[in-house]
Amino acid sequence: MGIVEIQLVVKNNSFGVVNEIIKQRIGFIGIELANIIAEQARNNTSGSLATNIIITPFEITEKEFKCSIICNVEYAEAVEDGSGIYGPNHTPIVAKNAKALHFIKDGKDIFVKSVKGQPPQFFMKKAVWNLEDNIGEIMGSILMRL
Repeated sequence: MGIVEIQLVVKNNSFGVVNEIIKQRIGFIGIELANIIAEQARNNTSGSLATNIIITPFEITEKEFKCSIICNVEYAEAVEDGSGIYGPNHTPIVAKNAKALHFIKDGKDIFVKSVKGQPPQFFMKKAVWNLEDNIGEIMGSILMRL
């Protein structure tokens, strides 16, 4: 398990001299897109996952804007991509250092040999998919503010 990271890169494909104004505009577009992805990801989940979605400090050059949107909760990857039979390995979750898994439910000890895991929630990927589905409208809105 680990963190979930989305890398955002906005490239400047114009030819010729890139002046400071173009560099600033690339930065502005990049920051706006990162904020949209982060906000959408927060809306797709709750609790610790939502409050721990951050945008890394960005890098901006004449050719591109780069940053990452990260959910830095230890179990974020299991929630995003699923776990157990629903996760990348497609196998039940079993105890590693004991004969059974142990849970407490309604004050009672529960022991089981395995659990199915949880299906993926795609809270970060859904944010990117939403951006992709609405990129024309989003870019129009951003460019109107430049």
